[in-house]
Amino acid sequence: MPKDERYWWLTRNGEFTVRSCYWLAWRVIWSIEGPPKLKHFLWRACKGNLAMIERLYKRHIVQSMECRVCGADVESVIHSLFECHYGKEIWSSSMVADIITRAPPSSMGERLV
Repeated sequence: MPKDERYWWLTRNGEFTVRSCYWLAWRVIWSIEGPPKLKHFLWRACKGNLAMIERLYKRHIVQSMECRVCGADVESVIHSLFECHYGKEIWSSSMVADIITRAPPSSMGERLV
């Protein structure tokens, strides 16, 4: 009986590569129905390229990572869009509120999936 092996269907040799995963993520985001601005925003959010206080702090542009809206310790993409007061308020009135509350809190990419 042959031994089971893992196979990554996005590469010819079946081995996982960061490049193929990056391509898959790009393909998923850009296949979403919506305006190009939304797709561009989602892509940048998943890559962590939005100018959030957390990122500006790591680049030594600001002195604190504190959210200027609600005073939370860290203003990240996840915090700004889903955990901060205004983000929560907007999502609570949407048709996907229950999905948003159950989404994993670790990264924007995981939440999108």
